[in-house]
This record gives sequence, C-alpha cells and structure tokens, in this order.
Amino acid sequence: LDYENKNQYEVTVSVSDGNGGSASITVTINVTNVDETSTPTTTITPVRQRSQKVKNAIVKAVPGVSRPRNVTEAHLAAITSLTVSMGLDGVLQAGDFDGLTGLTYLTITELDSFPAGIFDKLTALTYLDLYDSYFESFPSGIFDKLTALEDLDLSASVFESFPSGIFDKLTKLDTLTLNDTAFESFPSGIFDKLTALTYLDLGAGAFESFPSGLFDKLTALEELDLSEGAFESFPSGIFDKLTALHTLYLQEGYFESLPSGLFDKLTELTYLDLYYGYFTTLPSGIFDKLTKLETLDLNYGYLTTLPLDIFDKLTALTYLDLSGNYLDIPTLRAGGLFSELSPSATIYTEDQYPEAPAADIAVPESTSLLQNYPNPFNPETWIPYQLAKPAKVTLTIYDMRGRVVRKLDLGLKPAGVYVSRSRAAHWDGRNSVGEQVAAGLYFYTFTIGDFTATRKMLIRK
Repeated sequence: LDYENKNQYEVTVSVSDGNGGSASITVTINVTNVDETSTPTTTITPVRQRSQKVKNAIVKAVPGVSRPRNVTEAHLAAITSLTVSMGLDGVLQAGDFDGLTGLTYLTITELDSFPAGIFDKLTALTYLDLYDSYFESFPSGIFDKLTALEDLDLSASVFESFPSGIFDKLTKLDTLTLNDTAFESFPSGIFDKLTALTYLDLGAGAFESFPSGLFDKLTALEELDLSEGAFESFPSGIFDKLTALHTLYLQEGYFESLPSGLFDKLTELTYLDLYYGYFTTLPSGIFDKLTKLETLDLNYGYLTTLPLDIFDKLTALTYLDLSGNYLDIPTLRAGGLFSELSPSATIYTEDQYPEAPAADIAVPESTSLLQNYPNPFNPETWIPYQLAKPAKVTLTIYDMRGRVVRKLDLGLKPAGVYVSRSRAAHWDGRNSVGEQVAAGLYFYTFTIGDFTATRKMLIRK
C-alpha cells in the first residue's frame, strides 16, 4: 500500500460455496504512518498482578465484578474513589494504580513503604490520605505529578523528615494535615509554594522550634492548629503574615509565656484556643488587636493573675472561658476585668482553685493520658498523665503488631498531674526480660478502672 500517496483504500472480499452461492463485503482500510521511533503504547499492569490489598480494593470498587481478571481498563478509568488498608501487607508495588485515570479520592492506611513514582499517573487526584502509616521516609518527588491535589493528610505517621521541595508542585493544595507525626524539624521553605493553603494542622508534633518565616508565604491561611506541640517558645513575628487567619489552636502547649505582639497582625481572628496553658499570666495588650475575636478559651490552665485591661479591646467577644484556673475572680471583676466586654457575652469563671500549687500537684478536672516526651526517643522516654481522682494506674506498651512489650504497674496514685520527669511514668526502652527493643513505632495504653486511652511513640534508630 502506497501510504505516502494514498491513505484510504476500499477492498471488496467475495466468497463462493462452489454450488452457485456467493457473497461479498466491501470494507474501507485507513492507513496511518507510524513512526517507529515514537514511544510505544503503555501497557498497564493487570489487576491480578498488583499487590493483594490494592487488588482487593479495586475489585470492590467495580460494581458487578468479583474477580481481578474481569476488571477491564474501562472499569479502572471509571473508578473515582479508592480506599486501601494495607494491614500486614504494607508495601505498595510499581503499577498498583495503573489505569486509574479518573481517580480523585485515594485513602491508604498502614503503609510501610512506596516505590518512587507510585502516584505519577494519578493526575486527577484531589484528595490523598496516608493516615496512620509506618513509612519512615518519602521518595524524592513523590507528590510532584499531583498538581490537582487539594487535600493531603499525612497524620499519625512515623516519618522523621521531609525531602526538600516535597510540597512545591502542590500549588492548588487547600488542606494539609500533619498532626501526630514524628518529624522534629522543617526544611527551609517547606510551605513557601502552598499559597492556596487555607488549613494547616501541625498538632501534636514532635518539633521543638519553628524556623524563622515558616508561615510567611501562607497568606491565604484561615485555620492553623498547633495544639499539643512540643515547642516551648515562639520566634518573633511567627504569625505576622497570616493576615487572613480566623482560627488558631494553641491548647495544651508547653510554652510558659506568650511574647508581646504575638497576635498583633491577626486582625481577622475570630477563634483562639489557649486551653490548658502552662503560663501563669498574660502580657498587657496581648489581645488588643483582636477586635473581631468572638471566642477565647483560657480554661484549665495555671493563670494566677491577669492585667485588668487584658480584655478591654475585645468588643466582639461572645464567649470567654476562664474556668479551672487560680484567679481571684471577685477581685478582678471588681477591678473592671470584664467591664468592656459585651453584656451579652458568655463568661465562665467556675472552679477556681484557692491557690496555685506546683503544676504537678494541681488536681485536674478530668483523667487523661498525655503525649510522651521526648518523642521520638532513644533509649528512654517519660509518659505524662493526669488523674482527677485516686486510682490504680497501669501502662501497657505494645509493638506495631499488637504484641505486649512491657507492662508498667504504677500502683495506686493520688489525684494530680504527673508531668515532670520525677512524677511521670518512665520507660527505659526495654521489654519485659530487659532487652532493648528495636527502633520503630510503639503504642502505650493507659488503664485505670474502666478508663483506657492509647497514644503512639517512636524509638529512633
């Protein structure tokens, strides 16, 4: 066929049965010049050859199909949502997500590791959840092709660091969740390209400090969660560029003071949570620029006194909680502490303690298990907790497969806060026979009567 001069032919095929019967058919043949140097058509990995948990999830996502061999490429392209729980099979393999060109929502839990480029074909993905996983590092460029991504959840995972530029291609990202993770520091400029971000959760993090300018490019950020953090201070101007912020969580932090001017640029802030703070007072004027603030939570902290003008500029405030501190409320009220607040504002001042004992002697309102420190650690750590009433306390430590590693019977303890190293539970990183346990993720469960609570901790190599 002379395809260079003619690219379409009509061909008639005739057949005879030898007894006078015949038939014919005319077909059109289109001829295309195929450049042999071009990239061949990509073949996708058959579903039956993919990792077991991914294979099962794909079959489950296709209506009317019960076997991997019956999943077609058209089926794959039609899948928009996929949830994979890796369990003991925590490793993804290359090609697991081939053909999922329409996938917009992907959840993978209990993930141990992933190959480079595993997400590269998922260009339509808008939501990726890798919650509760065990991978310790990211392949370089792991998210680079996910340019449509709007929501990324990496919470409750044990990775200890980020590769440089890990989020740089995610320019449409709106929500980033990094709470309850083990990384201790931030690469320079890690959030600089996330100019569309409106929600950032860094709660219960292991990092102890912020690099200067960490949030400076996040000018669209509306909600920031730094609760239960290990940091003890704030760098100057840390929040100054967050002029769109309306919600800030700083509860259960270890910082013992707030620097003057910390909130001065947050003029759009409507909600501020400083619950269970370790500070005993606040600097005069700390809230003066928060003229739109509607909710301020300062309950169950260690406040012993307050400047009488501390709330004077909070004319929009509708809810203030000061309960559970060590304040002389009648004297402060008589001095005008609440005089500038709206008469319709709800103000809670109940359960003030008569005097301010040391933090570890105060009787808390509720029983709870706190995050161990340091975390990650090697070889030892302290596990803080608080008791609302006397109780027999037991701490049980498990490995990531649910096997008991060590049981700590702490005996009968009086009500109080067990936070300092002299009072918190101590684990030396050894199992019940005295052997040092391997690095990795562990769980500790706090049991008193019918109350139980569990948290994670990480032993560093």
